[in-house]
Amino acid sequence: MKKRNAKPKKATSSTKNKSGVTENSLLSRRNAVRMLIALPLAGVAGAAIHQHDKQSRILHDLTSIGSGSPVIVQIHDPGCPKCRSLMGNAKTALKGRDELLYRVADITKGTGKQFQQKYGVSHVTLLLFNGEGRLVNTVQGVTPVQELAEHFDALANAS
Repeated sequence: MKKRNAKPKKATSSTKNKSGVTENSLLSRRNAVRMLIALPLAGVAGAAIHQHDKQSRILHDLTSIGSGSPVIVQIHDPGCPKCRSLMGNAKTALKGRDELLYRVADITKGTGKQFQQKYGVSHVTLLLFNGEGRLVNTVQGVTPVQELAEHFDALANAS
């Protein structure tokens, strides 16, 4: 005879290991090792994402114009090959020039588009501001590294 008030057994996930012993799959040694590997990797990935976001915010922060340091702002469309080429050349020309700040006005975003319209320039353009925030030079088009270095030296010496 069956008992009417008997509680139904809970379904559990279990497996038998090589020695025939039944283990709960959530607490198995294999899963514990997997978790010990996965947790640090997730932490490293999270830290890398955080660092990338932080650098991206700084790169797109146009409030540094007029803060005392000369600033170079690239009017940039991320989908434009010429813009990416200019960015590479600018970053190369900026090596060793820590007194100059480099920022990007991304024209696919609202603030970048407004900035572009304020100065009436097209993409693939660099705007060079002195430490007081006054526009002192405009460089348009993909420009060789050596020519950019000369513009950047003049900006650094003028401030």
